[in-house]
Amino acid sequence: MDPNALESAAEEAGTAPLHELNQRETPFVTRRYHVWPGNNSFFCSGRIMMGPGPASCLVTLAIILVPSGTFFLSTVACLAQHGCNAGAIAGVTAAIVLWILYTFFRTAVCDPGVIPRRAGYADPNVKLPASQGVVMNGRVVTLKYCVTCNIYRPPRCSHCKVCDNCVDRFDHHCPWVGNCIGRRNYFWFLQFTFSSALFAIYISLFALYAMLLEGGMWPPAPAPPVSWSDALVAGARALPATVSVLLICLLSLLFTGTLSVFHACLASVNMTTAEKMKGLGAAGPWAYTRGCSQNWRALLCDPTPPSLVEPLEEVQIVPPSPSGRAR
Repeated sequence: MDPNALESAAEEAGTAPLHELNQRETPFVTRRYHVWPGNNSFFCSGRIMMGPGPASCLVTLAIILVPSGTFFLSTVACLAQHGCNAGAIAGVTAAIVLWILYTFFRTAVCDPGVIPRRAGYADPNVKLPASQGVVMNGRVVTLKYCVTCNIYRPPRCSHCKVCDNCVDRFDHHCPWVGNCIGRRNYFWFLQFTFSSALFAIYISLFALYAMLLEGGMWPPAPAPPVSWSDALVAGARALPATVSVLLICLLSLLFTGTLSVFHACLASVNMTTAEKMKGLGAAGPWAYTRGCSQNWRALLCDPTPPSLVEPLEEVQIVPPSPSGRAR
């Protein structure tokens, strides 16, 4: 274990610094999250668990909140001037934004399904097989040994190199939420992706409508109407902020829309991104599919399994001996 982590844990536990512990040869007790071996970040005294990139969440939040705020200040104000029910539009928009933020935090601030590590063997000469086969549901499943976590990984579990954890039903590591996507937060990741794509369509339609109104597409009588192209150009010149929101939403839709379709196809056959990238299931029927309807029912209705991570659990730390080995 990293001596710096031990010293930090000792100080936060209210004990003496590490070098004094080494001299006194005194174990100390601390919370597990102080000496967590993975790359996760913990906040609020270990009650909030995130991935190793919490700063990336700020970028995603800015992409959500800045266009939304501009939409309120520019597009909704323009629609109100033209007699639209701006209050209803603003209320629906605020509700959608709050739902997107909720699904975002449920995805990012979550244990994705980390399988805790097991202490290594004291005898370095003990060599375990790299894999072993077990019979599950009448068929042989190969379990691979993870040398980092010292466990045989369960089926569909993979080790994330970014978080440095084995994650149950590992899908991928998402840089936009700064966290792994696994069994415990895949549902919320889909909600976040689908909602973001629909929100981009919603904002784009109202932005186009506001630009056409401002450009005189439907002028009050007896003024003659103009073509939609002339109205769009005139509206774009009058509403530059709305144009910027429209461009951001179209770019966002290109990403979130493609991602939504991709994951909808994967969910229909009960396959993860990691399994798809490895080409699993290409040689024959996919072993884990139960039919499209049953796959979606399980995804939407099955309860979230409890977390195996106990960051607030008290653990006893034995300082390393002068020879460099923990006693």
